[in-house]
Amino acid sequence: MCVTVEITLPTIQTFLLLFSLRVGCLIILFWTSFRSCFCVLFFTSAILEVLIHRKSPLGWWLVSPSKKNIVAGNIYILYYLYVALLVVEAILLLFTVVHFAWGLYQEKSRPLRQYLICRFLTWIVEVAVLLFLCINHKLLIGWYLVLLLFVILEFYSLITVYSYYVNVSCEDNDPQNYPEKLQKMYNFTPNL
Repeated sequence: MCVTVEITLPTIQTFLLLFSLRVGCLIILFWTSFRSCFCVLFFTSAILEVLIHRKSPLGWWLVSPSKKNIVAGNIYILYYLYVALLVVEAILLLFTVVHFAWGLYQEKSRPLRQYLICRFLTWIVEVAVLLFLCINHKLLIGWYLVLLLFVILEFYSLITVYSYYVNVSCEDNDPQNYPEKLQKMYNFTPNL
């Protein structure tokens, strides 16, 4: 039994009232790739500095040496939250580089749809886990709040990519959305 869930988002015509949607999607591609790489580096450094107390490349600006105490009960919760965010950011980076870039290059809706599904799910997980980290781990709350701010603002980028997806999927050069054209082209109807 399959259930189809459709979410209708508002569409926009331009990105930040200045750029076309394609240019906006290219900006979003570079921004999301940069932010995902930074988050992977940040969370691996946080695991090393906060949980394991080892030096990391970013440790000198992540946590001051006098504040590296942690409550013993939170270690496992923090570890699993950090690992969850690492996995989510790695998946997001993979889908951004592969599906989003390929969909922009080919101007096809199928890879963009896969990216949009991944981005929506990772967005929900990022917001939930970062909120939970803000509540449970006060040592790096400033970093978590800045990351949460950027993640919440990325909902606009999700709407921008969705608007571009709607424009691309409505064009005539994407036969996936026009099964009647394919049916006429290849004559899939049985002869009676």
